[in-house]
Amino acid sequence: MAKVPKGFLRHYVLKLLDEQPMSGSEIMTTISKRTEERWEPSPGSVYPLLSWLNDSSYIKIADFLAEHDERHPDFDETMEDSGPRFRGDSQLPEEARELFRSLRQVRRSSRKIFDNLRKDYSADVVKEAKAAVDELITKLDVLAEKKEA
Repeated sequence: MAKVPKGFLRHYVLKLLDEQPMSGSEIMTTISKRTEERWEPSPGSVYPLLSWLNDSSYIKIADFLAEHDERHPDFDETMEDSGPRFRGDSQLPEEARELFRSLRQVRRSSRKIFDNLRKDYSADVVKEAKAAVDELITKLDVLAEKKEA
């Protein structure tokens, strides 16, 4: 196996995804074929990278699935040769899909706050962010109980 420089997989995956949309298994197969099997990245390196790229907004896994395949990115634990499967949500109304997009945006915004605090800590920002998150949690808990009742 070839020794690959640290960080190269990220660059190469972004290059491949710029060429065309691919699943994790397609990425691994393409890399193996293009390097004449001298480099075969493992699922343990590709799938966490794809998750990180999606969370960091470098790629849009969920948006691609919603537009092209009528599948929702709810992970289904069953695995097959081609990788994880996703449960369908094509029957959900647009408002529900908008909710999923909003929740992903909350996660991205939270990550930005966290990253900014690591660079430049501010007790005021922590206090404001915690209050906003606590308010959101309280409202979501009320909504969750309405659905359960």
